[in-house]
Amino acid sequence: MMAVDEHPAPALGSVDLGNPGSRLGKRLASWLTLGIPAALVLVFIVLPVSAVLIKSVVTPQGIGLDHYLRFFEKSYYFRSLANSLTLASVTTVILTVTGFVFAFLCVRLPRWQGKFFRVTALMPLVAPPFIFSLALILLAGRNGVGARLLDLDINIYGWTGVICAQVITFLPMAFVMIENVLREVNSDFEAAGANLGANPVRILKDIILPLVMPGIFKAALLIFILAIADFGNPILVGGNVSFLATDAYLLWVGENNPSMAAVFCVFLILPGILIFILHKTWLKNREYPIQGNSDYAPVDRRLLAPFLGIALPLVMVILACFCVIGFGAFTRLIMVDNSFTLAHFLRQTGLRAMGTSLVFAVNSALISTVLGVGLSYLLSRHRHLASGALEFLSLLGFAVPGVVMGIGYLLVFNSPMLALTGTLAIMALNEGFRNLGVGVEAGLGRLQQMDLAVEDAAGDLGAGKLRILFTIVLPQMKAMILSTFVYTFMVSMVTVSAVIFLIAPGRQLASVYILSVAEQGEMGAACAMSLILIAIVTLCMGLLSLISRITQQNMKRVY
Repeated sequence: MMAVDEHPAPALGSVDLGNPGSRLGKRLASWLTLGIPAALVLVFIVLPVSAVLIKSVVTPQGIGLDHYLRFFEKSYYFRSLANSLTLASVTTVILTVTGFVFAFLCVRLPRWQGKFFRVTALMPLVAPPFIFSLALILLAGRNGVGARLLDLDINIYGWTGVICAQVITFLPMAFVMIENVLREVNSDFEAAGANLGANPVRILKDIILPLVMPGIFKAALLIFILAIADFGNPILVGGNVSFLATDAYLLWVGENNPSMAAVFCVFLILPGILIFILHKTWLKNREYPIQGNSDYAPVDRRLLAPFLGIALPLVMVILACFCVIGFGAFTRLIMVDNSFTLAHFLRQTGLRAMGTSLVFAVNSALISTVLGVGLSYLLSRHRHLASGALEFLSLLGFAVPGVVMGIGYLLVFNSPMLALTGTLAIMALNEGFRNLGVGVEAGLGRLQQMDLAVEDAAGDLGAGKLRILFTIVLPQMKAMILSTFVYTFMVSMVTVSAVIFLIAPGRQLASVYILSVAEQGEMGAACAMSLILIAIVTLCMGLLSLISRITQQNMKRVY
């Protein structure tokens, strides 16, 4: 017995969980593990936004609010803020109504009819955000199809054009968010209301709408952010109406007034940040228990007629927009010389821009996917006080408009220490970190579904953290990683608002090329490149759908 007491087991002494030094070492290692991604988030997201805020208060005399006072003193500047808030409010109201109408028809009509409205509502997703402004010019411009064939005198420039373009562009977002909630409404509530004598209109007003209100409210918040930060549509069809995003661009590029451009950016940031915080703190997980069976009665005529009256005109406009883009791509000069040609597809400047866009989109998608998934793993498996703040900051790119990020990158990365201006790297970093939240949220969602017991068992058998990551965790995240890459690639191919500030000679992107040739009146070239982008994005969406189906089939086999 004495021999045993003199030689205690060394393993117990080497793994002393009560040792303060061991606990301190683990805590330090945890902080260092999150330190690198935290530093990247601070440099490429927080620092550019902070640079814009600082620029707005820096004056020749020091720190002050002189630029803000000048903003409110000049009626033209203040009018941009009022116009942007008005535009976002009007677009939000219209889209919450039309989004609900499309969702209702999709869910309640017979299968093939509902599918028609679903496909039509989602069609704008495959087009770059400003393509519908281009299509509206071709349809209702001074020399458009309407003026030439129907002798219509329509002024598409100004409020009418911007609102119409935004309604078409952002319809898929409103539709998807409302449909997801509406599809889960328990039809027993409606049946009970009907049995008590309520007519369809009252059932809609007193039962369906209150149950769907969380989805409608979330859709409204998202649409408001997108509408106020929209850049492409106002710059093409805004006419003489001033808006914050376009005026910030003109102040920077045209007037070389970065301080006032920064002030405009601050007013772009504030609504988005406030709504983002509201969504994350108050609306998150604020849902009604409405799941149930979905044996819905046929849509009553009293509802069907007005709903079709709202939906069908928008359906016709969406289809007409796609048709006119396709027609313009293959004609020499639409409605002037309609002879067939492929010349617009063969323009060297356009092809070079498309090639640059492909390289740019791949790099952006790699940045957002690799860093996003890696950060989600660290946040999920190394939780401490800074995790919540780091997650919030990684999602900040969603709340900050592209114009702000573009100007912020110019302010930060134009100095000798961080000289990236004019390179493809600065554009890829900008877009990659703007979409970082996609990888983070998708990764966190997938990691929460995994059973930690498998990782713990591997650790007990001697596997290190890296081996567990590469042999257990990442194989289960393959579908999510591929989906994140495809989605961010797709978004990067059609982005405009941020990268337009960062474009350098020889670094033209397809989306910015389309915008520039459209402004110059070269509609054929714009339509041709738009058609190629639509084909690429459609392919990406098809790939995402295929990944989703395969994932669902695998889950069914498992369970």
